[in-house]
Amino acid sequence: MDIATGLGLVAGGVVLVALIMMGGDLRMFLDMHAFIVIFGGASAATLIRFPLSSIYHGLPLGMKFAFTMRRWTQRELVDEIAGLAEIARKQGPIGLERIEIDDPFLAKGIRFVADGYEQCTAPGSLDTSLI
Repeated sequence: MDIATGLGLVAGGVVLVALIMMGGDLRMFLDMHAFIVIFGGASAATLIRFPLSSIYHGLPLGMKFAFTMRRWTQRELVDEIAGLAEIARKQGPIGLERIEIDDPFLAKGIRFVADGYEQCTAPGSLDTSLI
């Protein structure tokens, strides 16, 4: 889990506890009208913006990404790609076939290069793997 996700969850709990300790009541946060406006409006806006198939595929992926997937720093990603470029420069694209890559998205892109796919084919296939 990313540290920002954990901090966000803790900060939300701290805000609720602070408001209750300032003289509020937990019931003031459990208003049915507010629940309908917030979650109904967010759901409606999401349904308007995205096709249903994207929502069904995106929700589990989003939860997985938010809580379990390891995120790379920009420096780590640049170092990884620089190492792959060095291998491709010395051994050619075939040299990339033997490389183990942790990130599934990057691994799929490198497989396209190693397998000799046309340059115009890879972006479309990679875009659909994000959904």
